[in-house]
Amino acid sequence: MTERITLTILADSRPGLLHILSGVIEKKLIRIIGFCLTQPEVDGTVKIVVEVRIELTDVNTLKLKLQNIIEVYSVTVNGAGVVAGYS
Repeated sequence: MTERITLTILADSRPGLLHILSGVIEKKLIRIIGFCLTQPEVDGTVKIVVEVRIELTDVNTLKLKLQNIIEVYSVTVNGAGVVAGYS
């Protein structure tokens, strides 16, 4: 059964970043419900919040895939039913 999960991503702001992030998510056949991002900070970082519908067993894999993107500094996972080890 799928759950609604919120991913908070801190990354360097650069052209094509949203395309890369959404490509990683969609490649795993995970449905994106919403996408929101902040204005870039002075240091060039941006906070991106992505809401997805995903199987709980796939959460850690998705988090690791997103963390492997060079521009990504951190990924935090929040949502109903998320096991503490996944956040």
